[in-house]
Amino acid sequence: MALNDAAGISLGKSFNSFVIEKGGHSKLSFTKQDMINAVHVQRRLILFQGDALAVEQHFIKMTEEDPNFYSAIQQDQEGKLLNVFWADARGRAMYRDFGDIGSFDTTFLCNRHNDVA
Repeated sequence: MALNDAAGISLGKSFNSFVIEKGGHSKLSFTKQDMINAVHVQRRLILFQGDALAVEQHFIKMTEEDPNFYSAIQQDQEGKLLNVFWADARGRAMYRDFGDIGSFDTTFLCNRHNDVA
C-alpha cells in the first residue's frame, strides 16, 4: 500500500489490485475503508516527522524577507508541533481593518480519524 501511495497510484486502484490478487472481496481480511484509514495514518506519521523543523525553517526565511514578520512555535517533548502563531504584514492589516484572526485546528485529521476508527 505504502509503495503504491508513494508512486501516486490511487487508493481505489490499489485496493482493486488486492481484490484481483486474492481472488475476490470475500478473500481479503480488510475493507477498502480499512486500507484508506491505514494510508491516512501513514501519511500523517510522515508529515509529523520533522513538521516543527520545517515550519521553523520557513518562518526564519519569512523573517529574513520581512523584518516585521513575527512567529512563535510551541512543541511537545518529542518535537511535535503543539501551537504555532505568526503575523505578517497582510495579517496585521486584516486585523486592523476587521479586528479578527484566523485559527486552524491542527488536530482535525487526527481527531477525525479517531472518530471514524
